[in-house]
Amino acid sequence: MTEDPSERAQESMLRVLQGCLTSGETSPEQKEAAALLLMRLGNVPAIQLARERGYLTSDESVSPPLSLELDALSRSLELSITGAVVSVDANPFQRTFWDAAANYAWISFSAPTSAGKSHIVRQWLIELFGGSEPFSAVYIAPTRALVEEVSRQLRGDLGPSVSVVTLPWDPAVGTSDREMFVLTQERLHLLQQKRRDFVPRLIFVDEAQKLGEGARGVLLSQVLDESIARSSDTQLIFASPMASNPELLLDGAPEPASSVSFTGRTITVSQNLLFVDQVPRRPARYRISRSSESTVVPLGEFALPNRPGGEQQRLPFIAATLGGASSGNVVYANGPADAEKIAIQIYELLGADANIDASEITDTIDYVQASIHDKYALALVLRRGVAFHYGNMPLQVKAKVETLFRLGLVRFLVCTSTLLEGVNLPCRNIFMRGPQKGHGQPMTASDFWNLAGRAGRWGKEFQGNIICVDVAREKLWPNPPSERVRGPLSRAADLDAELANRISDYLTAGGTSRAERVTPETEGAFSFLASRILAGRSLPEIHGLRQDPGAQADLQRLTTEAVRGIEVPSDLAGRHAGISPLSIQELMRAMRLHPSPQELPLVLPESEDALAAYKGVLDIIASTLGGPFSPEARRWALARLVVNWMRGIPLSRLIDGRIEFLRRRGDSFSVASVIRLVMSEVEEIARFQAPKYLSCYSDTVAYMSRELRLDVDETMPDISMMLELGVPRETDMSLINLGLSRATTLAVSALIPADRLGVGQVKAWLDEHDIEALGLPAFAVRELQEVLILGNEEMDGHGDEVTA
Repeated sequence: MTEDPSERAQESMLRVLQGCLTSGETSPEQKEAAALLLMRLGNVPAIQLARERGYLTSDESVSPPLSLELDALSRSLELSITGAVVSVDANPFQRTFWDAAANYAWISFSAPTSAGKSHIVRQWLIELFGGSEPFSAVYIAPTRALVEEVSRQLRGDLGPSVSVVTLPWDPAVGTSDREMFVLTQERLHLLQQKRRDFVPRLIFVDEAQKLGEGARGVLLSQVLDESIARSSDTQLIFASPMASNPELLLDGAPEPASSVSFTGRTITVSQNLLFVDQVPRRPARYRISRSSESTVVPLGEFALPNRPGGEQQRLPFIAATLGGASSGNVVYANGPADAEKIAIQIYELLGADANIDASEITDTIDYVQASIHDKYALALVLRRGVAFHYGNMPLQVKAKVETLFRLGLVRFLVCTSTLLEGVNLPCRNIFMRGPQKGHGQPMTASDFWNLAGRAGRWGKEFQGNIICVDVAREKLWPNPPSERVRGPLSRAADLDAELANRISDYLTAGGTSRAERVTPETEGAFSFLASRILAGRSLPEIHGLRQDPGAQADLQRLTTEAVRGIEVPSDLAGRHAGISPLSIQELMRAMRLHPSPQELPLVLPESEDALAAYKGVLDIIASTLGGPFSPEARRWALARLVVNWMRGIPLSRLIDGRIEFLRRRGDSFSVASVIRLVMSEVEEIARFQAPKYLSCYSDTVAYMSRELRLDVDETMPDISMMLELGVPRETDMSLINLGLSRATTLAVSALIPADRLGVGQVKAWLDEHDIEALGLPAFAVRELQEVLILGNEEMDGHGDEVTA
């Protein structure tokens, strides 16, 4: 098949063809010729958009040259995909992906954000599940937000005959021979430990560049190795944006697996890289230029309606002025506090005339105030079609914001780096000023272009604008963007000399989480290697990693010597990725020395003594396993957070409790900062760090119970599940598995006395009651009605169970 033209050539062709289509000075014949050339590029959505907007008519008298029609038809047939189940008018990248997926076991590809990756992957999954044979697949997403988005799409694509699972505790797991799992690497690890026979036929790794990012990158390598160790026949597909070396991820593929890598260079929408800088001596006037092929061309000037009161106001002022009344505007912020401030500034700039009277907006405001806090700024700015979006916000709130943005009801969406995590939010304009990623780190060129790739909605717009503010200021833009740049991929767990040196230093310092200057990445890598050694595997047998022979030998020796003689069983070490077996050994020693061993087992969160009990547990964890539970004075607050979260205390009450505590102590604070802090602690401590360490602690107690003669409550729910979901009872967990948000679950759960109902039983309870007569909040009634409609459709395909 003919290769893609260069990206620069495609960009030039698109501009010419789109200009021809939209111009009032071109003839019908020229427009039809432009459409045929777009067909030749595989850009059918652009043709459909032109017809929707009246640029192309169905006048049969218009007849382009026959040779052009035949050539376009031939190329279109070459690109088109006709499977057993699906038919796709594909572009060159999509065609290449389909052919590779049909012929190779290991695939690694990189493609621009707008190349149509998500669509073709979903079509491929529809094709795989379209047969009558049993089939299971895993889609690994880096964030819970992306898990929710992808699972929502796949439920619609795959239909009721396929069970779509997002939680390792879902009772639907294993009840169907056609299962689609959408999971983070943490959830996949839990599923692997719960089901030793779990062997999917396909694993798709989205945002595969995350393999190079810290402890979570190590864990991702670990779960992939476990999958391939269970079955070398599992197909593995890596997808990464703007990568220069996708072939790296094929290193370590098991023999004789066939493999292929490729870089998709298909351009589907035009993008304008625009620079905006202040006109000298005119603080309310700005000039705008276009950067193309490293040449900056002046386009003109524009005036702001008001002078910015400071540098921090420039971005929102310019976004509000250039975005105007149009929808599809994304403003990039460098952190949650900045996102809220920018959103409020845009809200004020738009004025009362921008107020929106729409039920979707009102319903979302009600939900935000009920599920987070009545003083949360999002409830204010939504009234004028403005919103913000960052990592620690509750998933359901982010999902509702994303829906409003796609509908055009939210015209301005202020986002942080969560937009780089694969959330599918294409836009018309994206505004940036000195963009950073993480804590004050300048954004790399490849991250910039990954972010900028969202500008331009394929099939919705002909082009998108990337608007960079104050580019002339070197401090904000040390390396101003120009040409698209692809960055190198890496893997945090590769067995190379650098890792060998870090682990050697780590073991010399004691080999536990309390070793001086230890990083979670180093401990995670050692935990990974040690678990394999303890399980009787050698490091050369690890799959999916580049292995330098010299470093491999050093790491084998170092790890083997470190774990020689420890009593931690291999299954206990393997279940707790990221925690050193040497730390678990210290935990076991501390349990033996505990003055009151009967106090070691975890208690149910509803227990009256739960707060003191969990404070004591966190003390032990901090002194043995480590984790973010120091200093000692902080552990009372963290124990209270963990207990109240598992008890199902609403987020709004957690926030109010923190505000009241600060007031009693006489501290100065802002409500906005307290809301962000509590949401951050819930996501980072209660739902991420606490499950990691408390589940290790709980399993170690169970292992030591016979020796220490401990009375362990066998009926206690899984601690990881209680913390992940933020509810204490099996009934509550079943409601969440049914598809309800935590906020709605808590409202309904208060009316159900039984504490151990399964999914089918809570579904039956809901069917037996008039939802509107239960006195539930309006947002809960709406959500229940939506979920029950979907649930009834799925029950038709699943019998007694409903997927999560």
